[in-house]
Amino acid sequence: MDIQSIFEYLNVMRVNKGNAEKIIGDIYRTCDLLKTNPLLGVSITAMTGRDTDYRYIVKGRYLIFYRVENRTIKVVRVIDGRRDYATLIFDEE
Repeated sequence: MDIQSIFEYLNVMRVNKGNAEKIIGDIYRTCDLLKTNPLLGVSITAMTGRDTDYRYIVKGRYLIFYRVENRTIKVVRVIDGRRDYATLIFDEE
C-alpha cells in the first residue's frame, strides 16, 4: 500500500513518470538487498531503546521499516522520512 501511495503522491506533485518509477525502483532494489543482508538496517531498539524487533533502512528520503521473521524479511512500512514515522509505526502495534 505504501509504495502505491508514494507513486500516486509523486504523480500528484507532478514528478515526471520516469522519475517516479526510478524512485519506486530504488526502493524495491533496496528491499532486495535485505534478502542477502537482513541485518543491514538499523535496529529501532538500538536507536530509541524501545523494545521492538523493527529495523529500518534509508533510501533517499524514504524509510523502509521491516523485521526478520524466521529468516523471512517482512517489510512493514515505507514512509517519507519527513513524516512522523514513529507515530505511524508504533500506533499500529
